Amino acid sequence: MTPLEVIDIGRDGLWTLIVVAAPLMAVALVVGLIIALFQALTQIQEMTLTFVPKILAMFFTLMAVLPFMYTTLSDYTERLTERIVYESDGSEGESRMEVPYLEQFVVGEVWAFIMIFVRMGAGIMILPGFGEGYVSPRVRLLFALMTALVLTPVFGNAMPTIPGSPITLGIYVLAEAITGIFMGLMVRFIVAVLHVAGTLISFQSALALATVFDNSQGGQTTIIGNFMTIASVVLFFTLDLHHLMLMGLADSYTLFIPGQFPIVGDFANASARLFQDVFTLGVQLAAPHIVISLIFYLGSGILARLMPTFQVFFVLIPPQILISFFLLFALFSTIMLTYVGFAEEILLGFLDRPGL
Repeated sequence: MTPLEVIDIGRDGLWTLIVVAAPLMAVALVVGLIIALFQALTQIQEMTLTFVPKILAMFFTLMAVLPFMYTTLSDYTERLTERIVYESDGSEGESRMEVPYLEQFVVGEVWAFIMIFVRMGAGIMILPGFGEGYVSPRVRLLFALMTALVLTPVFGNAMPTIPGSPITLGIYVLAEAITGIFMGLMVRFIVAVLHVAGTLISFQSALALATVFDNSQGGQTTIIGNFMTIASVVLFFTLDLHHLMLMGLADSYTLFIPGQFPIVGDFANASARLFQDVFTLGVQLAAPHIVISLIFYLGSGILARLMPTFQVFFVLIPPQILISFFLLFALFSTIMLTYVGFAEEILLGFLDRPGL
């Protein structure tokens, strides 16, 4: 092979890359210009308005042009394979017999990678620790790509064949995205246990108005609820529970077969049962504070009846806060251990590994 042929192959590869990426880049450019003009005219500077329409536009464009991308990459693979086999054997007629096998292998691997990336990416974008607001979207995207790349050789054979119509393709992609979102939300519900408990403790500690911005919730939350939520995420990574989260996502391919649209009713029932368990456990963890607060308020009410002129609220709020903090300090280890046991039990339920 001469240097000119090598350069020609490189130019052909670059041109194929440009042709394949051009529709997506063009749509991203047009949507970006439209959003920029809209924001300039309305003075609305909302981050979600910048990213969400562009992501949706590129997603639907990818669904529409995927057959074109498949054809373009197939033609390039065929041309490249013909060159390789022709140079090695010197027979162009024999080279054509080998093209379909390499073509099917390359396209099949790319298709399996895309399917795995959709499910894993949707789940990772929501998982605690990975899907928090303070984690860069680029980091989450890179981690999802690397995870899909690692799992492609493992679950690639379980992926359905490439559909012939864009509608079927969209159904496949939507089914994988729904499955990933469901898995991520189920784990996110587990973290909500301590958020519910912390919020109830704040309400019973006269700290309901002491709020801070919670990155994981995307809004204002009570200071104790925020502290408990951060503690839950730290525990996830300290005790390697994030390994169970990722293992559960990987094992979901044995529970939810790729290419089959998930049973939304079963998803809804499982989510409702888990949410009930989460709220029940949250109330149970906050029960000591609820009981102490009830006793404290009963005593305050009796004191107010006995001494109507006594400033009960002004005098008793500081002791109530101190008692609540002391009770939280005394029960913090018990609360965390109970939470970890609950989280581990739920996460192990997603694993298809009887030995764990």
